[in-house]
Amino acid sequence: MARTGDMLVEVERFTLLVRGIDHVATLPPGSIPGYDAVGVVRQAAADGTGPEPGTRVVTLTTGGAWVQTRTVAAHEVATIPEEVDPGQATTLLVSGVSALRGAAPRRLGA
Repeated sequence: MARTGDMLVEVERFTLLVRGIDHVATLPPGSIPGYDAVGVVRQAAADGTGPEPGTRVVTLTTGGAWVQTRTVAAHEVATIPEEVDPGQATTLLVSGVSALRGAAPRRLGA
């Protein structure tokens, strides 16, 4: 892991979005696409921030979600209950972020 605030997450599910699929063609060779994923923390951040190993989380970053294991900063994850289906969690994350961005005054012309 590159930074002390990074953690290792084993990915259970990620979302295939049109934006992500379209973005693949613009990436340099060897790049890994994908924005969001649900998984389990396998290695906690060295600086003690973020959830402990074994905790289920959802991650949202600018790329690299379409993998089996990903490194993410502790501030880019949120814990989710075990009973929440991974597919539902990724769908809710994307919908929630879309709603927040759509409601922002700069987007509405206010």
